[in-house]
Amino acid sequence: MLKKIQPSCQSLFKQKIHPGHNDMLNEKALRSYYINTVGKENFNNFKEVNLFYTLKDFFFIFFIFITNLFLYKTFFENNIFVGLFFNLLLFSICFNWMNVQIHEASHFLLFKHKNMNKVFANVLYGSFIFQDVESYSSTHSKHHLRLHTNEDPDLWIYKTDKKIWKLFLCDLILLTALKRFIQIKNLKIKKKKYITYTTLCIHSILISIIYYLNISILLFYFIYLYALLGIYPVLIRVRTSVQHKDETNTPSPSQKNTFRDQNYISRSTFSNLIEHFIIGAQMDWHLEHHLFPYLPYYQAKKLHQLMLTKELHKNKNYLSKLSTTNFLKTFITLHGKN
Repeated sequence: MLKKIQPSCQSLFKQKIHPGHNDMLNEKALRSYYINTVGKENFNNFKEVNLFYTLKDFFFIFFIFITNLFLYKTFFENNIFVGLFFNLLLFSICFNWMNVQIHEASHFLLFKHKNMNKVFANVLYGSFIFQDVESYSSTHSKHHLRLHTNEDPDLWIYKTDKKIWKLFLCDLILLTALKRFIQIKNLKIKKKKYITYTTLCIHSILISIIYYLNISILLFYFIYLYALLGIYPVLIRVRTSVQHKDETNTPSPSQKNTFRDQNYISRSTFSNLIEHFIIGAQMDWHLEHHLFPYLPYYQAKKLHQLMLTKELHKNKNYLSKLSTTNFLKTFITLHGKN
């Protein structure tokens, strides 16, 4: 499906990065536009949660993680700088993918059973990146409800006038990680005991493997933690900015105001495989996610592709104004004037 529609959609993707308000639909109208275009009966099919994708992503993430773990020593024996680069990059990519799975779990999109989502994500992903679904949900739910307002807890990440080098510097010197840690800490969410126990257990096993491979534990965890606290936030910043930043929006100071009446909502990304692997990590179809947060990412992707084919047939281009074909180029364009 993707290969069939991609060539014919190229002209649609030559959109303005900052489309005007008059050219776009607000959130309520755009949601109705999707449902009416697809058909109400057909739309219900997109709500199905498929266990295959949950397991596929799990094996894919840990294939990268384990491969990086066993290549760690080989990298450093040949060239310490090459080893440092690839280990930092691959670990941060793994953490990015794990974060997306925690995001899916916060919407109950990994399993049909709600509690299974939390336990699975907390144990098998959260333990590695010191995160849990409950803490994530506490800010993410508000992000959905207060999108593009001063009450959006993620606004400081994507709505900024700082120069690009200053943004990346904040990430690399751990200021971004520290700010997010304080933000979560101030919520005073009591972490469940099993999360603490499983985190200790997971890292005890990891330390045992490192010791068995005759790898320096201190050096390994320096790279591991810097990838988590310094490099991974760069990937989050690029993706979050591309998905949400738009100069036509002015955050409202009103607590009652949400994004419901705003014309700009979010942006989906039709990126290449490299950018999808490094940055997208299955959260590429973000416009559809904000319109229908109960759809799994693979269903949002199918919906996006179906809408594109129908828009081409009807000579409409609402969707093209809220899509882009890349992450890095769009990020630079969005922040280019700073």
